[in-house]
Amino acid sequence: GKLEAPGAGEPGTKAKKGRRSRTVFTELQLMGLEKRFEKQKYLSTPDRIDLAESLGLSQLQVKTWYQNRRMKWKKIVLQGGGLESPTKPKGRPKKNSIPTSEQLTEQERAKEAEKTVEAPGEASDRSHED
Repeated sequence: GKLEAPGAGEPGTKAKKGRRSRTVFTELQLMGLEKRFEKQKYLSTPDRIDLAESLGLSQLQVKTWYQNRRMKWKKIVLQGGGLESPTKPKGRPKKNSIPTSEQLTEQERAKEAEKTVEAPGEASDRSHED
């Protein structure tokens, strides 16, 4: 009859080993993927096999996750790249960078700016007096 295939196309059936169903990653696997992605945006095949094995995932799962993650990352970079601080000369992605070092360089830059503002002012004053 037509009514075989129980649970086919039913929402809310989270089959771990079902065909074409959305993969559900464990927190540990996601953490492993994210950590690796931070260091390495593109995996070579041996790297992918290695990562898949260490996390107990299939290569395809790792590959697909990476593709999705890169899409998300690129969107963030494209949207957030110039948004957060348009004054920054370097267009590096804001996310993934550690805020503390970011703030440090801000302060240093501000100090540098003050220095360079003062010095030429004094020099030009002197040259006027001559």
